[in-house]
Order: sequence, then C-alpha cells, then structure tokens
Amino acid sequence: EYDKALEYMNKGLDIRINKLGKDHTDVASSYNNIAIVYDSQNKYDEALEYYNKSLDIRINKLGKDHTDVATSYGNIAIVYAKQNKYDEALEYMNKSLDIYINKLGKDHTNVATSYNNIANVYESQNKYDEALEYYNKSLDIYINKLGKDHTDVAMSYYNIGNLYGNQSKYKEALEYYNKALPIRMNKLGKDHRKTKKTLRQIQRCKNQLGM
Repeated sequence: EYDKALEYMNKGLDIRINKLGKDHTDVASSYNNIAIVYDSQNKYDEALEYYNKSLDIRINKLGKDHTDVATSYGNIAIVYAKQNKYDEALEYMNKSLDIYINKLGKDHTNVATSYNNIANVYESQNKYDEALEYYNKSLDIYINKLGKDHTDVAMSYYNIGNLYGNQSKYKEALEYYNKALPIRMNKLGKDHRKTKKTLRQIQRCKNQLGM
C-alpha cells in the first residue's frame, strides 16, 4: 500500500527535519526509505531524487568512504540498471564496491552482493564472459563466508544457470540449476516460489536437451 507508506514516511520525515535538522543522518534514512517506495512503484525519477538527497547528507555527515554512502551508491545503481542506463549503473556499482572492499574487506558478503549486481548488468548487456567472471567472484565469497548450503549460494548457482541458459548452453545451465535446487528445497521448501522457478528451469533445459 504505497500511498499509505509514503504518507507515514513523510510524517516521519517532517518530524526528523524539525527536531534534528535537515542534514541529519536520520533524515537521510527517511529519504532513502521514501526512495525505496518510489522504486517499488517503478517511479524511477522520483526514486533517484530521494536516493540522491540521502546520498548528499551521508557524504556530508559521514564522509565519502562510509558504508552507508556505499549503500546509497548501490541503490542508485540499481535504479539506473532498471532504466537500462548500464554505464551509469556500473559507475555507481563500482563506487559502492570500492568502499565496501576498503572498509569491510574483499571477502565480505556486501562485496559479494556488489559483484552479483555488476554481473547482472553485464548480463543485461549480453557481456556474458564478464558476467560469469563476476558471478563466480560472488559465489566464491558466499560459499566461504556463509557455507555451501546457504540460500545466497543457491541464488548464485541459479544466476549462473540463467546466464548459460541465455546463451543456449543448456547442459551447463542444467548443471547449475541442479546445484541450486537441493539448497532451495532444504532451506525454502518445495512449495517456495524460488524452488518452483528452479524446477521449471530444470525442466526447460531437459526439454531443450531432449531428456
């Protein structure tokens, strides 16, 4: 219920501005949350406006290398990707990635998420080799930090499966979907939408391979 969400977020924003000042980090959080709602409504111009308001405060109050600034860059990048503005998306994703590596270390899960997002953009550009490189970077971190049976590992396997499927490499796609499936079965259950999506993709590959 987006209209109600925005109504209450704006009430909260007004109080924060009046009590804390317009450049407080809590105000930045309000702007960020408002942007998320606009993003969910596919109102990308409005989302970017509020993400940038949040970003400006975070840079001024926390410094340009703070992880909250990285989060803002990442959010802006995803909106650009949804608008098919891939160069801008990659620019902001790499800004976010650099901060996460410098502040959290190169093997942090936030870094893995950044790699995954970068891979998504490369895949959208049909740059499959670059996409695979970044999906594998993401996968390696998730396995090392979260364990081989984590749902984020399954997501990586599924994404790599999709990447191969988009290239009509159905044998390779099937291999990765079959890696994702048992994790999703065990962690999410057989009736979860992600499990069902994986099963559908497995069947699609089998059909293409005449199995």
